[in-house]
Amino acid sequence: MPANSFLIIGNKNAITYKEVFPLIKENKIWTGASGFSKDILFISAEGMDIASKPKTAVRDVGGVTYLRSPSIWFTNIDHGRRHQPLPLMSAKDNLKFSKHKELKGKLSKKKSARSGCLL
Repeated sequence: MPANSFLIIGNKNAITYKEVFPLIKENKIWTGASGFSKDILFISAEGMDIASKPKTAVRDVGGVTYLRSPSIWFTNIDHGRRHQPLPLMSAKDNLKFSKHKELKGKLSKKKSARSGCLL
């Protein structure tokens, strides 16, 4: 574990910031175990005017009001999910499960000049 360990809750868009992205690229920080497809819920303060918030930003669970935040964890603390391989689909799988009629059953032979992957 690094000498100065940290865990920060930040906006999902922070990974695109010019100050943050180089740290991710250099493997000095990474995202926490929570995924990008889920938001973090925080208990709202008593007396907070919930009516002024959009309905999609508020959740009521068992009488407790939560506010939704599009946030993720940034950390330099090692965790198990960090080392799990990403489940990626092959070009064949993409065509098999595609909802686009013009793509169904067609396999492209073109390669991307940038990455060398099949398009």
